[in-house]
Amino acid sequence: MWLHVNYAAATITLAAAAVYDVKTREVPDKIWMTALPASAAITAAAYINNELHWLSIAVSLALAAALSLAFAYFGLFGGADVKALIYVAIAVPAYPAGLPLLPDPARTPAFTIICNAALISIIYPLRIFISNLHKMLRKQNPYQNIQIKPRDAFIMLFTSTRVPIEKLSLKNFPAERLENINGVKTRIAVPFTRAEADITSTIETIKAHSTLYVDGVLATPTIPFILPLLAATIIAVAGNIMIMLLQLLL
Repeated sequence: MWLHVNYAAATITLAAAAVYDVKTREVPDKIWMTALPASAAITAAAYINNELHWLSIAVSLALAAALSLAFAYFGLFGGADVKALIYVAIAVPAYPAGLPLLPDPARTPAFTIICNAALISIIYPLRIFISNLHKMLRKQNPYQNIQIKPRDAFIMLFTSTRVPIEKLSLKNFPAERLENINGVKTRIAVPFTRAEADITSTIETIKAHSTLYVDGVLATPTIPFILPLLAATIIAVAGNIMIMLLQLLL
């Protein structure tokens, strides 16, 4: 019973967090400060009532901590994403009775939710690639007036697109920087921007030289990762979709 309650609580919490993440790309700490102690208490109740083995809690937390540290180290996760992942590990350390509906070899909901979220997140780079491809077919060069390495040019077809300078924000990170090379202001492509980078100062620098960006700015639309995480939590009721697909392909 307690695990069912926690799964529902996790879904509601992620839904509330996703609303903020989509709107502002920031999630108030009050959401986690309220939800985490409550879900931790429910998890403790599940353990006391023999619904849960301590090893499930340990594995779930260890996995979430390791992945959060890795993603944060490489700049793929912001603070809210790390908190959301840790919260999921505490709230859903094991499947409630009767779940998942289909066999899940992993048997660890946190891992399944991450896999499902990664699968859902693929939609974003595919959408950007299709948009860039459409522009290229119309003879529009997405890298016009920008210095970029050939390898980065291919990668950035999936991560970045041109936007008007006024659209730069936490939702559209600049994917280029301005450098003074031999006395000439030169636009340099930036294929990867850390989630916690100082975006504001970069945007201010670009806007201070707005005459160089009349053709738009190369930008990376940020992914509100908590939204895929919410969808992945709901889908996890069925099981690990990524593993199922791999099994079908292999």
